[in-house]
Amino acid sequence: MTYRCPYCRIPGGCRELGRIRTALPGLFRHGLTASFLRDSKQREQFYLGVCSDLFLHKAALDHAFRIHVENRQFLRYMRTSLYWKAIRADQEHRRLQQRSIPSADVPEPKPELVPDTGFSLPEDAAKRLTKRQLDVLRLLYEEDLLLHEAGRRLGITQQAVSASHHAALKRLRSD
Repeated sequence: MTYRCPYCRIPGGCRELGRIRTALPGLFRHGLTASFLRDSKQREQFYLGVCSDLFLHKAALDHAFRIHVENRQFLRYMRTSLYWKAIRADQEHRRLQQRSIPSADVPEPKPELVPDTGFSLPEDAAKRLTKRQLDVLRLLYEEDLLLHEAGRRLGITQQAVSASHHAALKRLRSD
């Protein structure tokens, strides 16, 4: 796209625009400059700033271009921000949909369909474990508690329950 200065009446085009084109060949192809020059008011301000010797026109061009760049950066930030907020909202929505909510109208499962959770360790295996490890295994497998629930019952943290559970399983596997 060629830009001809409407303010210079020089045959063959404006000298200042020609000087800018030779000094900065990629300037008019750059996305920011091209978007700035698409607007007719900004294009007029560009020609005035380039062709005029007045400092006021150059300062006005500088200010207009700064505002244009800030607006583009703000719009890019908002697009990115809104995109990731929408992604997070969608993930949260899917997570909430997958959560099963107990309902009063759902019948209890029949006893013959409930798996037997009879937890028992051979006596020799139970002797190799500490009291805490036995308690943790009993709460997790016999009473079917979660780690944080077993920790609350034993008065220890969830991490301590996990560590005891891991150590107990490791000790049982080793022999």
